[in-house]
Amino acid sequence: DKFSLIDAGDPDEYFPEFDFSKIPHAYGKEQLRKFYQVVPKKDYRTLKLVFPLPRQIDLYKKKSDRYLSHLIGHESTGSICQALLANGWSTELEAGEMYATSEFSIFGVDINLSPEGEKHIDEIINIIFTYINMIKKEQYPEWIFEECKKINNINFRFKESSKPIKHVSTVSEHMSPSSGFAAEHVLSGDYVHEEFDREHIGSLVELLSPENLIVFHSSKIYSGKTDLTDQWYGTQYSVSDISQEQIDLWKSSCPVASSLHLPDKI
Repeated sequence: DKFSLIDAGDPDEYFPEFDFSKIPHAYGKEQLRKFYQVVPKKDYRTLKLVFPLPRQIDLYKKKSDRYLSHLIGHESTGSICQALLANGWSTELEAGEMYATSEFSIFGVDINLSPEGEKHIDEIINIIFTYINMIKKEQYPEWIFEECKKINNINFRFKESSKPIKHVSTVSEHMSPSSGFAAEHVLSGDYVHEEFDREHIGSLVELLSPENLIVFHSSKIYSGKTDLTDQWYGTQYSVSDISQEQIDLWKSSCPVASSLHLPDKI
């Protein structure tokens, strides 16, 4: 009633119907296996690995992507993070779903590099794929899902209050059919872990491969060495194909393979 006097106009005029099924994938084959060298506006060094995945929003009870982000992004002994820190190659690592739409999802691994780490990009990527291959060999134990479930239950029960406008915005998004959340999970959908699906986890791991990858290395070391300019922000960058030789290198066994293992069971 409070908004009844507001003339919303013709929604079709502002939001013409668009068939999102026409873009079922985030990237085409011609956009994969690319290595971007980017000159950032600020002086920082990052390495980002981007993997396009199928739609995940209606599979939110499985949390298969969270299972993988928990392992790839954990920081305890035997992790990717610890291996990079031990070599002085990075200061921080994050992994997880970057974007989720009604048609596709994007999984990413973000690494803040040290100056020394910039000299070892291939070795860093090799460590990441060695760890992913180790996860595959371990056959995705269910106890890790149960630990994630317990942690998220605690996080939801003791969630800190947020600003009302932010809370309303989030809940409104969750109420949309495109969110994939059932009505009973409008508030808790981001935390729900109800269906452990080993086969589904394995299907996502298969897509975390060099063949389904885009790499972004952002650093001032590329200043004056790029040949392309972004039309909106003026960012300087170059792009090249990831060669089969690089893929073979990233898939090979790395020197620290023996030190990589799953986190200890709590």
